[in-house]
Amino acid sequence: MKVVDAKKQEARIKKRCTGCQWASPKEFQEYDRLWPFVTCTGCAEKKCFEVTICPYREE
Repeated sequence: MKVVDAKKQEARIKKRCTGCQWASPKEFQEYDRLWPFVTCTGCAEKKCFEVTICPYREE
C-alpha cells in the first residue's frame, strides 16, 4: 500500500470512528498521534485501524 493510500485509509477510519459510542478512550480521539491506540469495545477490543467493516455503523 502506498503512503498516500495509507493516509486516506486512516482519514476514513478516523471519520468513521469519531464520535462512535464504542470507540475508547474518547480522550485520545482529539490527538492524531494517539489514534493508533483507540480501540473498539464493540469489536472485541480491536484497534480501530484493524477493524475493516464496522458492524455498529449507523447509515
